[in-house]
Amino acid sequence: MTTSNSLPRLENLHLNLRQSNEIFDEVELCDVDDDGACAIANNCPNFSRVSFRMRKNIGNSGVISIIDKLAQNLTYLDMGMCNSITDRALEWVWMLSSITVLKLDGCSLITGLSLAFLANGYCSKTLKKLFISECDRVTDVGVSLLRHMSCLEELSLDECGPLVTDISGVAIAIINTLKRLDFSWLINLSDITIIAINQNCKDLVELNLIGCT
Repeated sequence: MTTSNSLPRLENLHLNLRQSNEIFDEVELCDVDDDGACAIANNCPNFSRVSFRMRKNIGNSGVISIIDKLAQNLTYLDMGMCNSITDRALEWVWMLSSITVLKLDGCSLITGLSLAFLANGYCSKTLKKLFISECDRVTDVGVSLLRHMSCLEELSLDECGPLVTDISGVAIAIINTLKRLDFSWLINLSDITIIAINQNCKDLVELNLIGCT
């Protein structure tokens, strides 16, 4: 994918894949890749919302190019189910000073290091919605750092695996701005987490604990 002309007025880019990637393989179509993402970043400087959901050929270099060019404007970034993305891409997300929504659900290669980047970057003061469902390499060490996110209103940690325990739950409960929280299928959470949430998260309107023991 190449972009030959600048499109300075475009603000939204949605390249979500609604079909499975096998559709492209069967008919030998070329999916959007890192080169395409780089071309977009170079020619569309005013994007504020970017979504690459389920694009298997979008990896670290494509995401880094987008962030490098759009860091001041980007408010929404969806990389859900892009399973080539690693901590290296998230190392750049910290510099996003306007971002309010970040979707990383199904990015199975990211670890607690990515969460450390988020918790200690400029984005920690702007992010309102964070989705990291099905990221089963994260642990209490990384998840606990999310307590530093000062305006987070919605957090999804469902199906992040057995290494997320009450240590994470109690730390997350410190975020008193939370309104929606998804802890479903975190099998090592207990009443300790629920009590902490009840005591601290007074603005919470939705709590999902399906599958918790």
